[in-house]
Amino acid sequence: MIMTNRSGSAIGFGGLKRRVVAMTAAAMAGGAILFLVLTWVFPWAHLNCVQQDVDINSGRIRTVRFLFWMRLSERVRETWLSRAARARGAAEWRRVNTFSAGRGYSPHYLYHSAINQIKTLERLDELTRFTPAARAQISARVLELWQQGSDDAAEAYIRRLSGVVVSAHRAGRRTLSVRDLGQADVGRSKQRVEHR
Repeated sequence: MIMTNRSGSAIGFGGLKRRVVAMTAAAMAGGAILFLVLTWVFPWAHLNCVQQDVDINSGRIRTVRFLFWMRLSERVRETWLSRAARARGAAEWRRVNTFSAGRGYSPHYLYHSAINQIKTLERLDELTRFTPAARAQISARVLELWQQGSDDAAEAYIRRLSGVVVSAHRAGRRTLSVRDLGQADVGRSKQRVEHR
């Protein structure tokens, strides 16, 4: 059987092969365009995104990559906070960021600053070293504040702690102990009264 085109001319296998290749290329290009449009219209769907979560019981960070609603990878890593703290119970993951192709920003979540807060604590520890007991107390306090429902209270605590560390650094102190952290915990007694 001889294959013919619309005008009745014979098509050899070379012509058929070209047509199949052209149709395959067109289908792939159409699929790629559809994928890009869907990624743009639904930027933070599991179509193509990376999510970052924080465990509010340990301070660990989880990064999950999705493509076509399938989980491609998941990585959990220890942080300054998780190394200094004792994990309290099972992991409770809270969303921090969701990044998608073509978007350089994430929606704002309740724990949107959590990763930056951990990095700030690490930088403060490099500026003026905390004793192991001070690290443990700071970590426990930040986790306790996160467990209240957002990272806002932890942000205020870390801001006060930054003031204590910078003052100590300017005074030439090389280490800070639990006793030195009292000024950062000024709001703690007020919060206890307000929650009762």
